[in-house]
Amino acid sequence: MKIVSVVSQKGGGGKTTAALHLSVVAGQKGKKVALVDNDHPQHSAAVWHQGRQADQPLLAKATMEDLPALVNQARSDGLDLLIIDTSPHNDEAAVAAAKLADLIIIPCRPGPLDLAAVGATIRVCAHSKKPYAVLLNACPMVRRVLGKEREAAIVREARTVIEQQYKARTVPQQLTQLAAYSHALIGGEAVTEFEPYGRAAEEIGRLWEWTEGELYNGN
Repeated sequence: MKIVSVVSQKGGGGKTTAALHLSVVAGQKGKKVALVDNDHPQHSAAVWHQGRQADQPLLAKATMEDLPALVNQARSDGLDLLIIDTSPHNDEAAVAAAKLADLIIIPCRPGPLDLAAVGATIRVCAHSKKPYAVLLNACPMVRRVLGKEREAAIVREARTVIEQQYKARTVPQQLTQLAAYSHALIGGEAVTEFEPYGRAAEEIGRLWEWTEGELYNGN
């Protein structure tokens, strides 16, 4: 079983959006998945899950203290993947989730205040000695220039800050500020269900391909 922890010390970065979309697309690709809502007190993932009609992902609420036992139970139940949506502003929860992870994803908007704040999360993840990368979220649309995709300047600049100043990797795929992400959540869906051939679904598909490669290549 593999574990992905989605971690950010700053609220509003898109943790829950990334966690629940990855959990859905992994299930669509044949994985037996549980989404762990560790985001106290909001529990946004649990609220979203209440509106779902599908069997996957399974949903479990867990405090920091519950996580080790929950992981053991998931292994015993034969799950393929746990995705942990962590709580912001909680160093202990972030550390606990990071230590359990096979891969840590750090969602971050590309604005200057978000970039200034992401360093605290990167330090927590670096200390865990587990693989991690920053996922740029709520980005301006990618444009096509001479037949090639080109990210907005603010996104390219954000990658430079993260990679050069913080010495951290960035996920190659950005998540764009698209209405489909919000519309899908209203009905307890992910964008790959709500609009399976849309741009947001394509982004999540690429994000899963990268995540799957990080988790399973060579293992």
